[in-house]
Amino acid sequence: MLTYSIEKSRSVPLYEGLAEAIRQDIASGKIASGERLPSKRALAKNLGLSVMTVERAYEELEDEGFVVPSPRRGFFAACPGPRGVPKAPRATSPVRKSERQLLADFAGSGTEPEAFPFDAWSRIMRRELRENRAALLGKQPAGGALPLRIEIARLLADFHGIEASPDRIVIGAGTEFLYGIALQLLGSGRRYALEDPGYGPAAAVWRNFGARVSFIPIDRKGMPPDLLRASGADTVHVTPSHHFPSGAVMPISRRYELLGWASDAPGRFVIEDDYDSEMRLFGRPLPALVSLDRADRVLYMNTFSKTLASSIRISWMVLPDELAERFSEKLAFYRCPVPAFEQYTLAEFLRLGYFERHLHRMREHYRRKQASLLELIRKDPVLGKGEILNSGEGLHFVLRLPPRKGTEEDAVKRAAASGVRVRPLSSFYEGTVPNEARNCFVLSYSPVPAESFGPAVRALSAAFG
Repeated sequence: MLTYSIEKSRSVPLYEGLAEAIRQDIASGKIASGERLPSKRALAKNLGLSVMTVERAYEELEDEGFVVPSPRRGFFAACPGPRGVPKAPRATSPVRKSERQLLADFAGSGTEPEAFPFDAWSRIMRRELRENRAALLGKQPAGGALPLRIEIARLLADFHGIEASPDRIVIGAGTEFLYGIALQLLGSGRRYALEDPGYGPAAAVWRNFGARVSFIPIDRKGMPPDLLRASGADTVHVTPSHHFPSGAVMPISRRYELLGWASDAPGRFVIEDDYDSEMRLFGRPLPALVSLDRADRVLYMNTFSKTLASSIRISWMVLPDELAERFSEKLAFYRCPVPAFEQYTLAEFLRLGYFERHLHRMREHYRRKQASLLELIRKDPVLGKGEILNSGEGLHFVLRLPPRKGTEEDAVKRAAASGVRVRPLSSFYEGTVPNEARNCFVLSYSPVPAESFGPAVRALSAAFG
């Protein structure tokens, strides 16, 4: 087994230090050309590093030609140059080279693979496969497996103060699927209002169904009720707990104003997307709109994509009584698109308390990650001159920089050329971009390994300087 002493450095990420150590051993012949390298997991365990760190090191060495992959066999050493002939056949990687060279994707929405509780999840799934076979292979109701809906109802009560019976909960494969269900319940003849800037897929889904969509410019408190009234909309989609992409939090007074709008006329509804409220890093979360709703006009949505993994496409919505009855009458022919294996595993994961403990660990993990990134930004001679907006509410924040030469698009392209993806806030707008949204950049840090923060900040500094 390879053994190295890889020390943390502010200037060199861990994966680069590991890659350099292996590179020297291959170049010197200490690791012979064609020799099989340890698996990523085995080497990570031996060196006390993360699997992601070893994976990044192997990818860098592969790009340079020092190692070659072989399907189902692992990585093999190969001394580059005319004398280095690899013994293992070089396979075409399914991942494009440009993707492997990406240093940091601040425009992404994923989560770190190592943050997922694989051990607990696999134990529960094995037990479910052994002891619950009839339910796993049985017919699932349109709203989703009852055990999972029961546990989601308990989670809502304990964490959000939301009282919701399981028969009002509908489980779906991602929020986009639920947007389509909501529109079928509400009707495509309505006018749907959305925040500008806001979450684009909601508008895309409703437009595909032929619905009319209006975009309402938001202020620092969220969607202004007077502009909502002037729009003529009868349904509104909002993200009050942590607006995407601005990161703004809707104050309690504005929430009551929004509920007042819904109660002022019959047939009005509010769709509340609470997509990452569990990841508020500091302080207690403000009450959800639905917990304040006395007129039963709020349709509440949430997802496990932010708290567990982006690839776990399990979202849910809580329907008002009127819409829950309509769902049972008109859409009971649907089959829940989430596999029963995942639903029953998640139900037990929630019931046994694993989710609560995982959530606590993730908040601590992301607090440390965010603090590390913010410190690097504040100390940087270019980025440190900017203003950090709404950094305490979730897994992204906005960096506002002073005016400078060149366009936002030019800066973004320069950052991309250095391997860092980032999106300007202005790119999320449907309508006119206000001046205060210029020179602002949205940084989603959850998918970026902490060891990449230093090089990424330096790359952004060079691009925006």
